[in-house]
Amino acid sequence: MTVITPLIFTFYVSIIYIFPLGLANYGDNHFDHHNDSAKFRNESYYFHKITRVYGGSSVPKIKVRPPSCEESWHTDATPFVAMILYKHSGRLLCMGSIVDKYHILSVKRCFDRITVETLIIVAGYFRPYWGKNSQVKYVEKIIRHDKELALLRLSRRLLFNEFVKPAILPGPKSRKLTDITRMFPPPYGVIGVPVIRWDAPGDRLPRESHYLLKDEHYTDPEDCKKEYEFIHTDFNRMFCTNGNASFCWGCLGAPTVALVGEELVQIGVVYATNCTKFITPIVHVRTDVHDKWIRSNSYMREFVRPTNLQ
Repeated sequence: MTVITPLIFTFYVSIIYIFPLGLANYGDNHFDHHNDSAKFRNESYYFHKITRVYGGSSVPKIKVRPPSCEESWHTDATPFVAMILYKHSGRLLCMGSIVDKYHILSVKRCFDRITVETLIIVAGYFRPYWGKNSQVKYVEKIIRHDKELALLRLSRRLLFNEFVKPAILPGPKSRKLTDITRMFPPPYGVIGVPVIRWDAPGDRLPRESHYLLKDEHYTDPEDCKKEYEFIHTDFNRMFCTNGNASFCWGCLGAPTVALVGEELVQIGVVYATNCTKFITPIVHVRTDVHDKWIRSNSYMREFVRPTNLQ
């Protein structure tokens, strides 16, 4: 018994503590190329029950009392949202949105020193990580805009269902108005993952990770110019907002949405946010201005849903 007992104890510790951590570092050699999601369905480990608060009639308010995010609203109304992760470790790189079955929209800044071999994307409605409704895909190509945006072309197509759908992007008609607040009255929403860090992307997400939709209000571009004077900004193609909490790197590349009727329209992509401040202005790249580039580099014409914008 003196020999067997330590062995049993070691086995027990391995199962309880070491094995779950191993899933988060699951190497790309373990992926099933026919079903990239097959190895990542241990929902009981990675997730807790998330309350759905998004109804479809109004953008939910995010209640945050600095410096805590405990009272923030969780949302599951995110079938068009994707997470961009490091393949070998499962760590978060950036956020993105689904353009069509083969393309994810994000910002170029996320991929300045990144190659396709290091990436996977996770799409899924109810859970942002390896849930039973998640789809995990490899990246085949990174298509970089000259300055701001990027499209990730997937090696295998996403399967559209109630949990995975394309974002609704503004059509060319919306470009008749240069003032984004006239086309899409604020407030706006940014969908991201709450991440607390102060340096660079790459943190492993906790198992209780969830999506948040937080309110953003339009603010003077000068606020963003002062905050990000060392970053390229062009407010003919961008806009500036200020909200009640910073996602830090957990929203870089994330969709910025406006409520049009009962649908969320993705009017922007988060381009810059300051991790050193809890409340900070955010720079967004306008999607309507980049409509031609997005369409010419994707298969969006086949899948985008029409939106009635006046």
